[in-house]
Amino acid sequence: MRKQTLFLLLVLCVSAISLAIPASAEEVTITFDEGNVRAGDALTDQYANEGVTFSQTKVVDTNPLPTVTDLGIVPTNGFCQINFNPYVRSVSIDFEDAASGLMAGVTINGRPVADFEWSARENTLQVFSSDSNPIKVIAVTYLTNSRSIQFDNLRYDQIRNFQLSQFQ
Repeated sequence: MRKQTLFLLLVLCVSAISLAIPASAEEVTITFDEGNVRAGDALTDQYANEGVTFSQTKVVDTNPLPTVTDLGIVPTNGFCQINFNPYVRSVSIDFEDAASGLMAGVTINGRPVADFEWSARENTLQVFSSDSNPIKVIAVTYLTNSRSIQFDNLRYDQIRNFQLSQFQ
């Protein structure tokens, strides 16, 4: 009898823990070196199966060494947009050639990045949200006379199970 009670208690604890941990979340990392794109390609829906599409974005080789290729992305004409479907609760992306004022040109769902919990340390922009205020679109406006900013290694945490209509 005691073994049955302990087993039942264990099953209840495991069930409670599994309900508390969001099984709907899926972490995705895109390095742009997976073979889906080549330097010079316009980046659009090549990663749609991973839940992300891009607009006004071009693939470039971010490594200055000619013997090693490390693909990343740049905005086209100083602007790019990253669209998530399903929505995400966190995003991080590495950036190079950062200039002061970059974050002023970043919007999340049409709102300034400052409206979200974010950080930009060691050339990585991290943005955090919640299931009730998920991230759908990141837009970057980057106008400068020098080279365009380069992005690499996009990581995001998808929210799989939610009603899309409640966020539209």
